[in-house]
Amino acid sequence: YLSFDGIDDYVDLGANILSGNGDFSISLWIKSTSINKVIMQQRNGGFNGEYQLKFDENGKINFWSYRDGYKWAVTSFESYNDNEWHHIIIVQESLINGGKLYVDGIERATNSDGVVYLDGAIHTYLGADMRDYANYLDGSINDVNIFNSAIPESDIQNLFSSGFGFNTTYNHNGYNSSDYIVASYPMQAMSGNILFDITGNGFDGVIDGPEWQGDLSVVPNWLDIISESSWLESGETESIILRIDSSELIADNNYQGKLIIPSNADSMPIEILIDLDIVGDAQMGDINMDGNINVLDVVLLVDIILFGEYNEFLKI
Repeated sequence: YLSFDGIDDYVDLGANILSGNGDFSISLWIKSTSINKVIMQQRNGGFNGEYQLKFDENGKINFWSYRDGYKWAVTSFESYNDNEWHHIIIVQESLINGGKLYVDGIERATNSDGVVYLDGAIHTYLGADMRDYANYLDGSINDVNIFNSAIPESDIQNLFSSGFGFNTTYNHNGYNSSDYIVASYPMQAMSGNILFDITGNGFDGVIDGPEWQGDLSVVPNWLDIISESSWLESGETESIILRIDSSELIADNNYQGKLIIPSNADSMPIEILIDLDIVGDAQMGDINMDGNINVLDVVLLVDIILFGEYNEFLKI
């Protein structure tokens, strides 16, 4: 997760994540003792078509929106600045002409004062009011997910009960909102000043000040899967390029990855675990014994995938 110092830390997620007056949902985890501090906002040099999520003067969760006047707004009845992790979801829903606030899987407030028309040109930020350069958060944020839909309560409860690290980019474990994910920030890199959006939509954020915290270890990006198409019709086939780079991996360690093949014909996606052992100078999986694990070593694995003769667990 990212830790904010309450002085000058923020993350700039850029423009055009949300735009217009359609339904949307924002999900994140927060831990803080702050009052009058911003958690997240779409608000910078302009003001028309904006929102702000914050702790108010009593430590309650407050969300407000504005377009030619204030639109829907909600505030929790209880305070949540208790230095414990809490799951927050904001939902704009046209059916009620407003929106709802969920905390820890439970609806805490609702309002029908009008949906907001958001200006996509306005940047989205974590941890500060970067229009007024004020109200910097003293606390931690984890797992931010933004949807262009009012996700159902079943998925809201699923995101809360699944805890940190839940992958929202494909449907699994009862979760069914992957078609609506716009940006997803699992906050697992543990280093660097880029907050990666794992959806592939390109909404990577720029970290200015916040520090990486938590008990995760920094792991190099050793597995890369490339496919020419993002979707295949029934009966179609396509070669898959699976690249493994073990140059930065540590000897006598085990690394695991996963190849996920979703399908709208199946209730559950195909998940193929990829297990890699680095043993001394030898690399388990070096089939042709050339000292490198490369594309020549994974031809068999690719053939298994193409012909459908896969196992749920593959050791290479």
